[in-house]
Amino acid sequence: MFSQRDEEKYIIRFFQNQKGRFLDLGAYDGKTFSNVRQLALQEWGGVLVEPMPEMHDVLEKLYSDKKFTILHVGVGLRDETKTFYNFAGDAVGSFDKVHADIWVSKARPYTEEQYEIISITTLFKKIGCDFEFINIDAEGWSMKILKNLPYRKLTKVKMICVEFDGNPEKTCQVVAAHGFKKYHQTCENIIFTR
Repeated sequence: MFSQRDEEKYIIRFFQNQKGRFLDLGAYDGKTFSNVRQLALQEWGGVLVEPMPEMHDVLEKLYSDKKFTILHVGVGLRDETKTFYNFAGDAVGSFDKVHADIWVSKARPYTEEQYEIISITTLFKKIGCDFEFINIDAEGWSMKILKNLPYRKLTKVKMICVEFDGNPEKTCQVVAAHGFKKYHQTCENIIFTR
């Protein structure tokens, strides 16, 4: 199992043998804690988005097939360059200072690096809205992204898995307004379906 907890089991059970496309925001290395890797192995295609340069070659090698698109950027509310708190390439790196401070308080070494961010609007203009599954793991920015998804255009999306960044109630409220219901929850993620 690739997912952090048991998310993969519920995702695969829901989609059964269907084929489709996924969007993975915060793909990291494409395997570790991945909620899309098993879908990729089951002939799905998709878009993987990851800002950390340490992961670029890894993702390009693992997802080299034409059915995958890899974007080496962060996703936010504006097109800009922003400080990224990089914890030696670990999966906890973030654009969110509050999130980064949690790891700094645990004496984790880090560097501040400048990375490109594209807006959610720019992202969907570039990749389209043809997805059945969206995974959001943006280390402190997941709610910001979730609130600003173009839900009216994402008509094919049947499932969203989101790292709720310590606020499961607010996460549920945001997606419920767009017709999604809670399907499964772990201590980090909530899976919603419609």
